[in-house]
Amino acid sequence: MSSLEKLQPIFLQALTETFENLFFEDVVLHGSSWLDKDSEFPESWWVRIDVLEPLRSFLILVVRKDLMVRYTEAIFGMIEDQMPEESQVLDNLGELMNTMCGRILAIMLSENCTFKLGLPVVGEGKIPDLADKYFSLNCLIGDNLVFLLLPESFYFSEFAPK
Repeated sequence: MSSLEKLQPIFLQALTETFENLFFEDVVLHGSSWLDKDSEFPESWWVRIDVLEPLRSFLILVVRKDLMVRYTEAIFGMIEDQMPEESQVLDNLGELMNTMCGRILAIMLSENCTFKLGLPVVGEGKIPDLADKYFSLNCLIGDNLVFLLLPESFYFSEFAPK
């Protein structure tokens, strides 16, 4: 079994815990794929968080805009005629990624191992600074696809399950 195959249940557990705890949504694995740096995700926002310690890598989460708007409306208790500001939605996306990445590392690392994360960076359109290829874990949340993107530096790290 490869490192990627061993990591998938960890990522799925972290995604499930995060989305169920924050948004009361179930997560269903909808496959995985190899993508190249030119892959596009229309009508979506992406968020990148750097893992600074104990490994040097990053994770990227891609979420459809309408899904994040809906989550933000729920978090702020907005009524039908209210729309969240884009800054509120993007802040929530950053918090979602921070929580999810913390769960992934807490599951992966030993109990006495600490980790350090950078600040989430949010954007839309083409994702900058990607390697030639990266692994995508594709999950369904409701009827929306969410993509967790992993560079080789993450799944080939010394902390990935062997």
